[in-house]
Amino acid sequence: MSYAKRNDNLGWRSVSGPDDCGPDETYSETQPVLEPQPEQILASLTQAMQAHLDAEAQTKRYDNIKSAALRAGYPGPFHDEGVAAATWMDTCFALGYTILAEVQAGTRPMPTEAELISLLPPMVWP
Repeated sequence: MSYAKRNDNLGWRSVSGPDDCGPDETYSETQPVLEPQPEQILASLTQAMQAHLDAEAQTKRYDNIKSAALRAGYPGPFHDEGVAAATWMDTCFALGYTILAEVQAGTRPMPTEAELISLLPPMVWP
């Protein structure tokens, strides 16, 4: 089997031969291995961080970190938890954006999902 790999590294397709490749494709006799693009890595890290925050909020029976943080806007028995959740969420995302800016500036290597999560501060519930 032969392949046409997109030059933007975002995909490939099976082809009969080199003549089936388009102008934005490269012919390959072996199945191409796609390297993730920076945008894909960024999206993956953002999703991992969001999942981490959501999982922590779910330990307190909130649907996600946003529903926990929402409680900060209302007086009542869950207000303090909401303030803590909102503060932690903002702190984590600010740190995440700082790390990603350092990666883009070339002053820090791209962290893995596990490395990024390990850099985040722990949640402290009231």
